[in-house]
Amino acid sequence: MSGTALLWIQSYLTERRQFVKLGQHKSSETKLEVGIPQGSVLGPLLFAVYCSPVADVITSHGVRHHQYTDDTQLHLAMRADNTAYGLSILAACTADVKLVFGDYNRKCGQGFNMLFL
Repeated sequence: MSGTALLWIQSYLTERRQFVKLGQHKSSETKLEVGIPQGSVLGPLLFAVYCSPVADVITSHGVRHHQYTDDTQLHLAMRADNTAYGLSILAACTADVKLVFGDYNRKCGQGFNMLFL
């Protein structure tokens, strides 16, 4: 992406500020360093773009998956007499997913937390 499209997205995501208003009271403004405006038209699209590399990483391990908003489920059929092999595939897959988001965090300077069960 370059040119006008890139400038448009950058202007949408940078130099944003917020405040809280309750009745007649209003807090001071705070600059937002990270995130996408909730309730925005572009929010779901930008979130999908952010998460899309995860699908490629998971598929590269031969693992099926299902993604819905901020939730990803991994599916892997295993033989009952050899679960260790299947679990090693899932462990490698989740480690690579963590690497993808860790790389995003270093590039963006953001904190990102993931829970793996």
